[in-house]
Amino acid sequence: KSLNREWISLVNTSASPVSLKRWTVRTQDGKRYRFGRFTLRPGATVKLHTGSGRNTRTDRYWGSSRHLWVSVNGVATLRNGSGAVVAQCEWDRDKRDGQKTCMVGV
Repeated sequence: KSLNREWISLVNTSASPVSLKRWTVRTQDGKRYRFGRFTLRPGATVKLHTGSGRNTRTDRYWGSSRHLWVSVNGVATLRNGSGAVVAQCEWDRDKRDGQKTCMVGV
């Protein structure tokens, strides 16, 4: 299965843009992705893919060479730039679809 078919969707549920600069997504076993300069527009969605690719407004890439989520009952923790937990998403290993949505609101 392609690493880029495994992703987290972050959805901005607020009416305001959300700067994700310095925000992180961590796996249950401590692997971390840190957003650089990136703003999620109101109502917009961005997919954070496990594998490698070219970052765009709608797709970001972790750059991992291994699956992060579908091999275990994974938990993704989204933290803002100050380190506060914004969302936690859990995977059901039995579903194995490799996709999960985290809501990002302010």
